[in-house]
Amino acid sequence: MSHLSRVLQAGLTILVVCCVPPETGSMSEQEVAEALAEMQSSSERFTEAELAGDLSAVLRFYSEDILILDQDGNDIDGRAALEAVIGEFLAANSLTEFQVEAIEREVYGDTAFELGRYRETIQPREGEVQHLRGNYMAVRVRQPDGMWLWHRLVTNHRIISEHEPIEG
Repeated sequence: MSHLSRVLQAGLTILVVCCVPPETGSMSEQEVAEALAEMQSSSERFTEAELAGDLSAVLRFYSEDILILDQDGNDIDGRAALEAVIGEFLAANSLTEFQVEAIEREVYGDTAFELGRYRETIQPREGEVQHLRGNYMAVRVRQPDGMWLWHRLVTNHRIISEHEPIEG
C-alpha cells in the first residue's frame, strides 16, 4: 500500500469512528464498561513502561500495523518503524514525567475511538529539560486476549512551562 493510501486510510478511519454514532452492536453495557476499564488499565501500564524506558514493553501497546501521524507531518508506519523511532529517542533521552488522560472513549465492537491529552517531561542526555503538553486522537483495536492496542494515532504537542497543568 502506498504512503498516501496509508495516510488517507488513517484519516478516513478516524473520521468514520469520530462521526458515526456509537453502535456497540450486541455488546452489553457490562461488556462496554469492561472494555473501557481495560483501556484505562492499558493506559496506566503504558505510562509505567514509558517512564521505565522499556522499549519492548512500550511496543506491546501498539498493533503490528500501527500508523502514527504527528504534528510535523511525519508518519510512523508499522511497529518496526516505531521501534526505530522510540529506540532513537530513548538513546538520547529519558522521561521523568509522563501522564495520559483520556477525555473520551467510545467502543464500537472490537474497535474503539479515544481522544485525550498528555504531558511529559523529557530529560535529554545532553541539554535542557523540556516540558510538553499534547493532544491525541486514536483508534484502538481489541486483540483476542482482550487487550486494546493503538492502531491509528494522530498527535500534536507544544513546549510548556514546568508547572502548566495537563488540561487546558
